[in-house]
Amino acid sequence: MKTRLNWVLLGSSAAGCADRLPRIPALAKVAVTPPPRADTMRITCPTCKAKAVITSRENKTDTVADLYCMCTNAKECGHTFVYTLGYSHTLNPPRASTLDLAARLINTLTPIERQQLLDLH
Repeated sequence: MKTRLNWVLLGSSAAGCADRLPRIPALAKVAVTPPPRADTMRITCPTCKAKAVITSRENKTDTVADLYCMCTNAKECGHTFVYTLGYSHTLNPPRASTLDLAARLINTLTPIERQQLLDLH
């Protein structure tokens, strides 16, 4: 992760004269480390637990891929390995499929049941 230096404005006052002098703004260099991106996946070596990098990816299907990884601890470990990344299940269905399901359910109702449904709202 890259660290960048930002200049920030700090409030300061002359040493020993804080009671008589107004606060004087000063510039200071501050190291800022941005938070990890939301789309970043961290891989650790299963052997030494050091950071690992993905060197290539082989898609098996639309929802499964093999990630070819390499440990960054080359001096003491140097492990290369494969992680399998796969889709598991849906937590919240997409809006389009939910609306489609609702429309199909409503279409199975009789006209009287549809009217009763409208009267509930």
